[in-house]
Amino acid sequence: MRHDGFETLDVTRDRLSFTERLSWLSHHGEYWCDERREIAAHSVEAAAGAGALDWSIHLTNVRAEPLRFGSPTTAGRELAGYTGLHWRGPRDFNQGTVLADGGLTGEADTMGHQAPWLSFSTLHDEVDAFSTLVFAHAPENADAIHESHCSYANSPRPPSPSPGLPTTSSSCRPASPSRTAIE
Repeated sequence: MRHDGFETLDVTRDRLSFTERLSWLSHHGEYWCDERREIAAHSVEAAAGAGALDWSIHLTNVRAEPLRFGSPTTAGRELAGYTGLHWRGPRDFNQGTVLADGGLTGEADTMGHQAPWLSFSTLHDEVDAFSTLVFAHAPENADAIHESHCSYANSPRPPSPSPGLPTTSSSCRPASPSRTAIE
């Protein structure tokens, strides 16, 4: 991945937004893909400890062959796949509660199923507070070429390469803009 520059950077009293251009390169330096990433932080309610993050990604394949997304750990493993927006929470997010549209709850119900939104709530272990994250697809995704997917994993993960990095993860593969609310 190579950062090629920022197209926009806008800061107002109530909003921060930017558009970034990136190039995807293989481990051998081959140019594979252009990415245009748009991110906006807004709707912050400081007293409530809440805000919203809008994220969208636009990929353009610059190769003659299709792009295939995955990793060696996803090859052949049922319901595996990690692309798009991936969030890892801190240690105290390890045993939270997941809920998705259609009454789906927990890792077994949500893994591999599509839902327009997925929420995750947990009690923090070092402070007396709860956190809830909601991953919701933008309405534009209803007509997307590729359907959006959210998945959730709460079972133990292999250790992170750096001590202290979290183990709970949620992934959204949005086909067009995705909105994420963080409380």
